[in-house]
Amino acid sequence: MIMTRTVRAVRAVPREPAVGVLFGLPGPFGHGGGGAQPVAVAVVADPVDYRALRGLGLFAGGEFGRYLRRAECRLRAMTAEGVEVHLRVLEPTDYADFCAVRGLAPGEASARVAYAGDPELAGEPFVYRGEPLAELLPELVEDHLARVRISLARERLRQALGGAAGPVARILERAGVLLRALAAGLGEGCHRLSLVPGEGETAVLAACVERGRWAAGPRLVAAFQTALAAGLAARGGGELLARSERPPARGPTVRGWALDAGRLLPLDAGGVRVALARLPNRAAGPAAGGPIRVRPGFPLPGASWSGNEPWA
Repeated sequence: MIMTRTVRAVRAVPREPAVGVLFGLPGPFGHGGGGAQPVAVAVVADPVDYRALRGLGLFAGGEFGRYLRRAECRLRAMTAEGVEVHLRVLEPTDYADFCAVRGLAPGEASARVAYAGDPELAGEPFVYRGEPLAELLPELVEDHLARVRISLARERLRQALGGAAGPVARILERAGVLLRALAAGLGEGCHRLSLVPGEGETAVLAACVERGRWAAGPRLVAAFQTALAAGLAARGGGELLARSERPPARGPTVRGWALDAGRLLPLDAGGVRVALARLPNRAAGPAAGGPIRVRPGFPLPGASWSGNEPWA
């Protein structure tokens, strides 16, 4: 079961609207011809969600495997006609909330089409390129959850800064500078960043650093960057911990930084141990490779923050 919590607010139609499609609808599912308008398609990624959606009046019947096979045939038919297909995950709780906000009946075709083409998810669309659908679902779900996290973090960021576009862009760039500095300082190898703000949910980025850059999908990095920007903008407390797996070390090394009034300041070894002790689910805790080696954080750009930043 895929759990998401999106920010539900009625917004204007997207600048480049796509036709919305939800498999299980009667009638045509697309239109051909090169240069046709992109088609947004909402697909179910989990058998539990499939059963829940049937309870909302979607889909006539049949088991989940058959649904996937039929959906894949239709997706491939659309791409063969030259239609660009944008996929999104159809999640029952989010779909029910979407319909409630807009006064739509979940079982109606108009509600299904509107959901598939909803512009609310952040980031560029997930484009279908003819892959086997069952094999593509894990990647689609990961991408979808990253887009949800970006949407939620952007909403927190806008609220913290009063919705002004200029300050939002500047603090997002500031968070990007910090992420690049973390990659450079942590060095080659695999790391797990856990951001625990004073308020809000923990954000995690598990990725390796290669040639001084985070070797992860751009959406995953963007989700963590946006969460970090929201934490900085809130000017509250919290910590960022980095667990590093770097051979030939016998165990992981953990470093830490404190969120402090819009800054990210290095913790000493004692502060890292305290932060580790209260980290939810011990996301940066012990690994099978050996005991944790605690080290202080290193200075990051902007540690001498004056309080006169443009977003302050």
